[in-house]
Amino acid sequence: SCNGIVGLADNSLLAKFVGNANVLSISLPSVTTIGSEGFASCVRDCTNLTTLTIGNLQSIGYNGMRDCFRNCPSLTGSISFASLITLGDGGLADTFNGCTSLEGNMAFSLLTSIGEESLSRTFYNCTSITGASFPNVQTIGPYGMQLTFYGCTSLENDIDFTSLTSVGNYGLTEAFENCVSTGDISFPSLTTLNQYAFYKTFKNADIGDLTIGGSSILNGTYQASSILEGATAKDTT
Repeated sequence: SCNGIVGLADNSLLAKFVGNANVLSISLPSVTTIGSEGFASCVRDCTNLTTLTIGNLQSIGYNGMRDCFRNCPSLTGSISFASLITLGDGGLADTFNGCTSLEGNMAFSLLTSIGEESLSRTFYNCTSITGASFPNVQTIGPYGMQLTFYGCTSLENDIDFTSLTSVGNYGLTEAFENCVSTGDISFPSLTTLNQYAFYKTFKNADIGDLTIGGSSILNGTYQASSILEGATAKDTT
């Protein structure tokens, strides 16, 4: 438990408890900032970890929580990042990769930008989460959401990128690959796509209605190469 601690400095808990079978719970009720690699790989492969409490976390630095809870299959409950304002490059990369018991809707209510690899593979094969929201995110950087929801087979709720205008190189590559029976997914404000921004984004996915920007946003270029490869969708506009 980190009761009373409001910030984790750079490298402060880097790989501190990797593979420790005695770690059962993690509590960060007062932590508002995590520095570069401050919590990276901290409890990776802790297979008996069941509980995580995050309070008012507002800022995560470069690789701040990278790999932190990777391969913690017993971690249950719903995690909220509703207070998160700043997310550095790689900040949540692979954080919950393989957390098959993690549940609920992943809310990023205040976040306005996703940097390079910031959410890459974050919820990879999290087969019990039901949705996510990014209402204020305006930009996604290179590889920012690559493979983010790969294999998330319970994404039944709608996922809305209401404010998103720009996606960087490979920004959403394979982001929803192998997602079964998702709700509607919309990117209504998109104006700029960089190289392979939507490369195989919905490969082998079964999604609801799909809305992506204006009528010409995807026309004739590699930005959306194989976007729906092997996918089924109710309607695309």
